[in-house]
Amino acid sequence: MEMRERIINALVVLSSTRGLAAVTVDELARAAGISRRTIYRYFPDKEHIIEEMVDRMLRQIQSHKERVLSGPGRPRDKLRLLVTGVGEIGKFLGSPALADIPRHYPDLFQKIDSFRAAQILTLEQLFAEGVATGDFRPVDPAVAAAALLGLARAILNPEFILHHSLSTKEALALVIYLFLHGLATCAE
Repeated sequence: MEMRERIINALVVLSSTRGLAAVTVDELARAAGISRRTIYRYFPDKEHIIEEMVDRMLRQIQSHKERVLSGPGRPRDKLRLLVTGVGEIGKFLGSPALADIPRHYPDLFQKIDSFRAAQILTLEQLFAEGVATGDFRPVDPAVAAAALLGLARAILNPEFILHHSLSTKEALALVIYLFLHGLATCAE
């Protein structure tokens, strides 16, 4: 395994239970089985390690999205696969780490939020396809995409997740369930 990946993976493990801010470079070096000096050979500081960790996650999400959208399946199934895949890729951002990002690393939180917002065109295309195939009700794809992103922003928010004792995966499942099934138990 490449040394940079080894360091990032050690941070993922440590931060999943204690958060990103609480992990020291010394602890990170011990967990990676290397010296503090070796860490600084690959990264100028801990913030750059965290940034690389987030960038890696965003690249994995982008790759997952491209695989799902180019693969077979109905739009409804693709939407589920997209959301559950994002949950799997981002599951290392458990409660402690997730809460630290907006609080201690606001620029990274902005980067994540901007990435999320940039997905609107992809969602619009998927909703347009779903309307055309009958998977989705005849709604404006731009409105549906904005609604899904708004719902995701509200629920996939560190404060909301922590306050409601949800995992990232549970929060994503809630988003997709609410979006695809709504709240009503019967049709009007």
